[in-house]
Amino acid sequence: MGVGAGGHQRSVLLTLGRLPVSLELARAFASEGFRVVVVDSMQWHLCRASNAVSQCIKVPSPKKAPRAYEQALLSIIKEQEIDWVVPVSEEAAYVTKLKNQLPANVQLMSVDHELWLGLHDKYTGLSLCKRSGLAVPETQLLTERLALETHASGALVIKKRFTAAGKGLQFVQSGAPIPRLSQPNEWVVQPRLLGNELCVFSVFNHGTCTLHTTYKALLMDGTVSVAFEYCDPPASLVSWLQGFGEATGYHGMASFDFMQNEHGEWCALECNPRATSGLHFTCGVQVMQALLEGTLQPREKPTAQHLMEFWSCFTLAFSSRTRRSIQYDGAVGLKALFRCLRSCKDISWSPSDRLPFLLMPLLSAPLLWLSVRHKQSFATSAVADISWPPHARDHDDG
Repeated sequence: MGVGAGGHQRSVLLTLGRLPVSLELARAFASEGFRVVVVDSMQWHLCRASNAVSQCIKVPSPKKAPRAYEQALLSIIKEQEIDWVVPVSEEAAYVTKLKNQLPANVQLMSVDHELWLGLHDKYTGLSLCKRSGLAVPETQLLTERLALETHASGALVIKKRFTAAGKGLQFVQSGAPIPRLSQPNEWVVQPRLLGNELCVFSVFNHGTCTLHTTYKALLMDGTVSVAFEYCDPPASLVSWLQGFGEATGYHGMASFDFMQNEHGEWCALECNPRATSGLHFTCGVQVMQALLEGTLQPREKPTAQHLMEFWSCFTLAFSSRTRRSIQYDGAVGLKALFRCLRSCKDISWSPSDRLPFLLMPLLSAPLLWLSVRHKQSFATSAVADISWPPHARDHDDG
């Protein structure tokens, strides 16, 4: 598959290299004969140590210098003779702006910028789903809610419209005053659901859901899961994904957080038009085929039904605050953590590509330093320089 007409080796560009999902995709493409090129604004990252990657190229930060970033990508696509461009995470907000500037022979595995951003926006994305008849919780702008009441008539969740890794998430108890936050139009309010929760990773090919997998969190580092368990998908979730594809014509990878309401109905809390950890429960080659060929992939239970980010789990042992809250398989605290470490498979380990796992502490050191320096979670630091919106001085809506 990675060899085209005349024996030309096809090339794929992954637009982020620091995340485990980037590594999973790189290995999948390389295993099928593709030449894998990875760009990242970090000099050192997870994919740089992988033998699946042919070349790593440092580019400007899309958040700090979006125009320079876009120009760098266009140059790399031309110079490296790229055939496919695959956005991985939050940087897709900037990559999708290039859709109409790419050479005719280059395919972007995503939608146009307006649709991507509309889905990433927790207000407009869920509004689109609601208009399409898909189950979502009532979602309002904070300004709209404050116009109706100053104290919560029920338990609420407040979150930023554009955010990742749960940054800024707030819970308001019933009867408590609703906080008056700065820029209230940049926050959304939802009723707090307390039912079962599931996450979904999926691949769409021009509106058809070609692959999906369902999982739930086992261990949390703040609001980010670092260990996961595969789950069989409820039929209603499969129908929801099909309806989403038909309503949006979505193309590329997308992930969703679902929770049951008081009636047992599965509601999408938010849409994330990017890859998430559920990708690791699939066969990487299946993801590649679902993306590039658009072939419907059979749903198979993964060989490992419990996965973890080993180093993220390991570091939980050094936080007394986090240690006390760890629960796993009937155990609590350090006992629960070590039981998790014994029973879960790491998402980055591969016996044929060992260095990314072994060097991860060193490769992640810059992100760890940012986390300590800014007193924020590692997950927040990991997307700080690729998230939307760009810094105001560099913002160009054109």
